[in-house]
Amino acid sequence: MLLLARCISDDDNEIEAETYIENAVRFYLAEHQVGSSVTYSDNGSSVRKHFTLYTSLEEFMSENPDCCIFSYRGPEGYVPPLWQRLFYSYEGVVMMNNYRLRIVGEGDVREPGLGFAIPMNSSAEPLRINGYNGD
Repeated sequence: MLLLARCISDDDNEIEAETYIENAVRFYLAEHQVGSSVTYSDNGSSVRKHFTLYTSLEEFMSENPDCCIFSYRGPEGYVPPLWQRLFYSYEGVVMMNNYRLRIVGEGDVREPGLGFAIPMNSSAEPLRINGYNGD
């Protein structure tokens, strides 16, 4: 379920929360998608898992329809400092918390993706704020 709030852009056109979410997911797929990870057991041994990458927004959204929400506040109520909100035209953040990574070679086995927050500007474009979205 997408959070369907309405937002106003600089040119007074209404932007649906769905637009913020779609643009954030495109950004995630293009720049931050995880191809593999290492997990460690209690005895110190490690296992590397490889993931099948999503190839399109449509594929990702069809498999993860409730993946994201748009909020004016970030995780745990975080709001960037005033200078960042003004300088970057900060509008809010898309939080990706409910999506799955597809494990290669294990059939349809999936594991939860890590929570990911993508700050967005008033034109529904991802912001590149150092340290906030993996940059």
